[in-house]
Amino acid sequence: MPAAVDPKKRFVDLVVGWPGSVNDARIWSTSQLYHDIENLLQQLPSTPITTFNGQTTQIENLPAFILGDSAYVSSNKMVPTYRVTECSSCPITKALNRKLSSIRYCVENAFGICKGRFQILNRPMECAADDVRRAVILITAAFTLHNFLIDEKDQSVVEVAQRLESDIGDVVDVDEVRDNAEMAARTGLKPRDILWRHMAWINAGEDPD
Repeated sequence: MPAAVDPKKRFVDLVVGWPGSVNDARIWSTSQLYHDIENLLQQLPSTPITTFNGQTTQIENLPAFILGDSAYVSSNKMVPTYRVTECSSCPITKALNRKLSSIRYCVENAFGICKGRFQILNRPMECAADDVRRAVILITAAFTLHNFLIDEKDQSVVEVAQRLESDIGDVVDVDEVRDNAEMAARTGLKPRDILWRHMAWINAGEDPD
């Protein structure tokens, strides 16, 4: 069940009713949020950040984006986490992935809180066999109540705080930074490319001033 979550662990988009065997990326491509994402993100400001392209530091504007898991494709509007194979050969990619993954814990926490409140979500719904629409209504109602309780600052919410160590202590290969920057330029500017160059700047110890 693909869903979008905000920093307060409220569900801002939910797609219910697809069979569990369907890939999340396919469901995402048919969702209303996917079709509205261009207009929605245009309303949010970009953020200037310092990056390193293997030779010099610079300031790039990072546009607003949605953070997803590695099942999704990197695009101008979607920043997915990296696959394990992508992290194994590059310390900068590994460091960036730690940051992205730590932020995505918010999504897992939101699901955990919701399932803790509504035990009906922890097992298959028997009503779905006879009337799948009823199951969809029940699930949607549970997530709507979850958002309401968060807005009302319900005291039963258990915050799960998880922090990952940011210092990786690996040696940065400047040639590799330059190669990745050049590849990003050829394939088109994407938020994840900008984030990668920002992480390269952090780990290279460069100071634009």
